Amino acid sequence: MDNKNNRFTDVSKAVWLIKQDRSLTLEEKHKAWTEIIASVPDCSFISEDYPDANVDSVHTFVSEYMNLENRLLARFYKKESNSVYTYKFWSGDENDWVGENGALYAKFEEAKTEFMDDADLDPTFAQFSKRYIGAEDKRIYTRMRPDGAILSIAEDRFICDEQEHKIFYDVFFGMELAFKKQISRC
Repeated sequence: MDNKNNRFTDVSKAVWLIKQDRSLTLEEKHKAWTEIIASVPDCSFISEDYPDANVDSVHTFVSEYMNLENRLLARFYKKESNSVYTYKFWSGDENDWVGENGALYAKFEEAKTEFMDDADLDPTFAQFSKRYIGAEDKRIYTRMRPDGAILSIAEDRFICDEQEHKIFYDVFFGMELAFKKQISRC
């Protein structure tokens, strides 16, 4: 493999490593990815083990991924009459989830206030869920630190378009397979 291809692999690894870092906030991840797009030449990502992950442009992929996260986050905060919020938090002391005892909140602010009241229990982070009441029971999840910083966003049954699914799930999964395979060879 020539240096050009190694550099491209390193760019894909950097993008994947940022995604894997659970200590970075969503804002910090987006800033790091934006800096990569601005300062590093574009490349493709090809997965030998998972062809659904192949992309012609890592820059385009990361831009589309950030856009999807931002749209989900906007939807999470949007007031909708057919949704409720719940939360639970991770307690490092107990090494377990605490909370979400069935309490439902009509507004995110109410759930967040309850979480902030639990902050004296020293939670590592909380997982908030926006649940849509109905036949499909769609959900959006965020992980949030006690200071209110969003660590990640996920969804259940919102992304049904094949291209969005590829962007949100397949490419990072393919990267994980490829890079863990490389690590195991060392």
